[in-house]
Amino acid sequence: MVHGRTTLATSVLLIMTSAACADFTRPVISALNADIVVVLHHKKAEHIRLQGIDCLEKAQAFEQRAKQATSSLSFSKTVTVEAYC
Repeated sequence: MVHGRTTLATSVLLIMTSAACADFTRPVISALNADIVVVLHHKKAEHIRLQGIDCLEKAQAFEQRAKQATSSLSFSKTVTVEAYC
């Protein structure tokens, strides 16, 4: 089942949005919360919100577990960020 989860994470990450107005491919360096990951782009940490994902907010039940799940599925994975301008 882990393989199925990894495939899902990869397909979700491929349709992320970015504040920058150009597509790029970089590794995920952390998960800020359950629906935002961080990648380095031009030596700057970019917060990337996962499109179509609505997760628990801080202080809600199971928020930490949701963040851990995002982290375990995305940390060190190379993702392509498609910017929508």
